[in-house]
Amino acid sequence: MNEPAARLERDGFVARAARSADIPQIAEVLTAAFPRWPAIDIDCSVTEHVEWKMASPGTPPDHHTVVTEGDRVVCLKLRWIGRALLDGAELVTDTGADFAARPEYQGRGLGRLLTDFEINGARPRGHLAMDLPPSNAVVRDHLHAHEIHRRPLTVWTRPLTVRALLAAHRAQPVRLARSMVAAAARRLRRPPASASIAVEPLKSFDERAEALWAAARPSADFVRVRDASYLNWRYADRRSGRRVVLGATEGDQLLGWLVLRPSRPAARLLDILVGPARPEAGIALLTEATRRARSLGASSVSGWFSTDSSYAPLLEAAGFVAASDPVLFEFFEPRGGTGSPDRMRRLGEPALTTHVTMGDFDFN
Repeated sequence: MNEPAARLERDGFVARAARSADIPQIAEVLTAAFPRWPAIDIDCSVTEHVEWKMASPGTPPDHHTVVTEGDRVVCLKLRWIGRALLDGAELVTDTGADFAARPEYQGRGLGRLLTDFEINGARPRGHLAMDLPPSNAVVRDHLHAHEIHRRPLTVWTRPLTVRALLAAHRAQPVRLARSMVAAAARRLRRPPASASIAVEPLKSFDERAEALWAAARPSADFVRVRDASYLNWRYADRRSGRRVVLGATEGDQLLGWLVLRPSRPAARLLDILVGPARPEAGIALLTEATRRARSLGASSVSGWFSTDSSYAPLLEAAGFVAASDPVLFEFFEPRGGTGSPDRMRRLGEPALTTHVTMGDFDFN
């Protein structure tokens, strides 16, 4: 059997694995290709943010790839590797992250060179890819090598101003009136607040988060692994961007957590996980997140959840409304991946339950 290629040369360009010494140039390429990169608020340098992005738990050090001309990095592809559970069995997801070329090198076939190198170099190593559908047909054809399964995400919004309320309903008077009546009824029916539950900021995720994850993970057929190492990298590392991380506790027990990106005008609800049979903890988290978003100047809070999500009653009880148009996300086997027909068919079954949130995608 031939060994995976360590590099691929073509027309004066070399595709190879990225190295830590490449990080400053990788940052240069990203900011040259995308004037507003990253598209989130960060409290660190762009170089530090790149270092964070390339260090997701379980990602091999040689997983990211670059194209060089001489000593200059001119094109790159960074990926985010994450573990997931499908029917309790662990697999590896390959989530699209950043693909960029310096403006003067765009349209010169460097993306094809990277793809060929990934195949010859046994990359990517994911069992399946998980991302939003690319809007560009060329990019879509370039990425997809196998059967694709698309699933809907429901957009949930908590308007904090009258203008945001009208926008959430696209100024449809009948729908708006029904929503307001239903919201009032839900508030009357929602579980009473428990004086024993405290909602406070979390600085990091510890063994209590591990215990909560172990208790909550069987509730969905498919879910990305949310253990402490992943959560601390994704949300608690200051280089990941500005976050508000909240925990609902009762004594020493962690009942749930929520992650908010406090941007304006719309704050983003990135993640939430609540223990079984503790809906009042979820409502308390959502209520406090809404209060904090309002205090930070946001006019609304919005997030994505699986259309089949069991969190819908909690969102409704906290005043969130479901948008009419879903966001689609997709699963497919990446080029060079190690998927299987049975796994891909399972992901396409309508009855499959998933726990997917906005934070499961790279651009938040």
